Amino acid sequence: MKVIENTAEQLVLSQTPWVLGILMSVVSLGAIGTVLVLLYHRQWLLGAFIAGVSVLVLPIAVLLVVQRTQIVVTPETVSIQSQNLARIFKTDVATQTIKHASVERFRQEGDVITTFRPILVTADGDVPLRKGFQSGNGAQDIADIINTWLDAHRGG
Repeated sequence: MKVIENTAEQLVLSQTPWVLGILMSVVSLGAIGTVLVLLYHRQWLLGAFIAGVSVLVLPIAVLLVVQRTQIVVTPETVSIQSQNLARIFKTDVATQTIKHASVERFRQEGDVITTFRPILVTADGDVPLRKGFQSGNGAQDIADIINTWLDAHRGG
């Protein structure tokens, strides 16, 4: 997630998964190429199977996985907007109800890697800033940026 704007009036963070979108496009083109090669070699059944799976699975995966997220923090509200090709999801949280930003950790039993996502800790409960969990320091960096902005606005 990148800082787009950091002023006294607002903090804007944005994440656009270009690499994931491009990767899924390449996989789609690869599937089309595979189907064409199979059909050229008269492998009708296998070609039809791969075409069917590609037509059903790849668009759904793109719709569900490739998602742009934007967070706008102002003195009054924090607006969290996630958008995929099908829908826009928007959540607004009153800034005065936010205690601080933190990190939620997730690790399934048997997993070696712990993943994280940034959250807002509010009087009404935790509000995730993005749907998915990721490894690395990105979630903590986002929480730190938001906490710094909120502290500066609140005067300490």
